[in-house]
Amino acid sequence: MAAVQQRGVAYVAKGTCETSGAVGSFQFTFDDDERFVLVVQGPLPEKIGFDGRETWSTDWTELPRVLALGEEQAERLGILAWMGTLLDSTKIDPRLHAEIERDDRGSPTRVSRRGMEGTETWRFAGVRESEGQRLAQDVRVDVDGEPSRTFQVTSFERASQVDPSIYRRPLERPQDARFNASIPAALPITRARSGHVLTKASIDGGEAGWFILDTGAGGSTLIDSKLGEKIDAPNLGSIPAVGVFGKILMTVRRGQTLTIGPLTIDRPFLLEQDLSFLAAIHDEPILGILGYDVLSRCIVEIDLGEDAFSLHDPAAFAKSAAARDSSGTKAIAWEPLALPYRVPLVSASYEGGRQGFFRIDVGAAGPGFGNVAFHSPVVERNQLLHDREVEELDLGGDPIALGTLQYFELGGCRFDHPTVVFAQGKEGPLADEWTDGNIGVDFLKPFRLLLDYSNARMAFVAKNCPQ
Repeated sequence: MAAVQQRGVAYVAKGTCETSGAVGSFQFTFDDDERFVLVVQGPLPEKIGFDGRETWSTDWTELPRVLALGEEQAERLGILAWMGTLLDSTKIDPRLHAEIERDDRGSPTRVSRRGMEGTETWRFAGVRESEGQRLAQDVRVDVDGEPSRTFQVTSFERASQVDPSIYRRPLERPQDARFNASIPAALPITRARSGHVLTKASIDGGEAGWFILDTGAGGSTLIDSKLGEKIDAPNLGSIPAVGVFGKILMTVRRGQTLTIGPLTIDRPFLLEQDLSFLAAIHDEPILGILGYDVLSRCIVEIDLGEDAFSLHDPAAFAKSAAARDSSGTKAIAWEPLALPYRVPLVSASYEGGRQGFFRIDVGAAGPGFGNVAFHSPVVERNQLLHDREVEELDLGGDPIALGTLQYFELGGCRFDHPTVVFAQGKEGPLADEWTDGNIGVDFLKPFRLLLDYSNARMAFVAKNCPQ
């Protein structure tokens, strides 16, 4: 568990692991330049790596993604401690709220940090040694005291030769998405009484039902527990999840197909949760929530002012864009898009000339939330409640406040005197230290947005700013 002394040396650890209740195996390769790649194999396979420049991960479907902002810092913390290179506390961002315990040799034995999902703690015990390099043999990761992952090292050795390419982000995407060109890209959508965007989708070829479209849902497709009981999808494990109403445990299943408009995803991972609390927002049952899993496999076009939501085949979209370019039509003005925690992030400015990053969240609707919800750390840091008249409310046990903001500017549009939410809780998605807030459906109505997750880019194609 001490830092590597000899430059240019790599080590490989192998063993067994359990992630979210699913048993598997792992291989952990790292070197003295803090490059690493951790590969988990099993029913819920994952990878995370750092190539010296960027931190990346692949999800259960092997979809690659670059990590950004707080997610990158949080995901690297425990792994660096395991490598034994987390020796200088001044290198740890204070926004992680990290605590470190060390043995008499200075190596970490316990590392914890506080985040949106709660407090994650890595505990290290036992020692494996290879040519002077020490590595913790048993690793346990808990979230708020509940087990999340365990790793048991069964072999550890110095690598005679390691190809540096193993540390790099994979470029291949899973071949699990199909588009039916005979079905229009535009989805038939409706609005719930809450303002949420709904469309119809089907699981495993069953009858289509209503699902919420949500750019703020950064994981696998969510289905109601009653639907989970009806389909023949095996239970692979369970994971904790945090929402605005608190923490829950969700069952992980794997279906046969998920079909939304022209798009079909083969063998989708499905997270099961009781969604009966959504019954009040729509006359018909809501079967689930569609987020990152769907949106990362297409070009998404959103025009909430026209109640339009389209899923484009990336290959067909690229051909049509090339045709537009050759005809002299004005090209799309793409800009970079970050996806921390698999949620799209944009820059915006607001009252007092402040600038910040905000999540695009078409699943955020209702008074204040449909405009913008400021996260509690920026509310406290910028004293946004100072001398402001607000209405104090409670959201699932967390305090929030509704008040009027002087102005908010997004994509070239200015919104004067909007009603917004000021979060005040210490945990959950509205307590993110790294972003200023969530932009909801009402602030997005003046725009036609294009989201291209696979190429990490977005565009405000057109706008109709409020007068």
